[in-house]
Amino acid sequence: MLIRKAIQKHCRPGIKVKSSIIKVSGKKWVVVFEVWPSKRKPVRFKGSGTRQVVYIRYQDKTLQASREAEGILQLKFGNNAVSFSYGDMENKILKALDGRRQASLEELKMLTGIVEPMLSHKLIHLAAANVIGWKPLDRADIFLSVV
Repeated sequence: MLIRKAIQKHCRPGIKVKSSIIKVSGKKWVVVFEVWPSKRKPVRFKGSGTRQVVYIRYQDKTLQASREAEGILQLKFGNNAVSFSYGDMENKILKALDGRRQASLEELKMLTGIVEPMLSHKLIHLAAANVIGWKPLDRADIFLSVV
């Protein structure tokens, strides 16, 4: 089946898929794909060239993963323990979240004054260590105070 071959060719690490065909009527068929959660995350879809896209399931949706979502998943499901240093930037992030309960990367950038690459790195480690919560959404991930 063409779809199964595409999944095997383009998804890394490989994912377990089961397909079945249900005859609806005459010449109408429905193909059902069951996809098991991967133990190794994130799963990347390799498109043409070197472009790779990561998709994640959240509740009932499939979302294209943000850079932060991809980093959180790599740390949470990787082989190494998650660690971080607690310093001024982490303190600013936690205080900003404590005052609001939740905020996007853009909001935290404005609230803390931390430049985006560094803020992104800090949020990834804090969320992977479960110091803060994280919720992927369509437009922007939301980071949550866990207090």
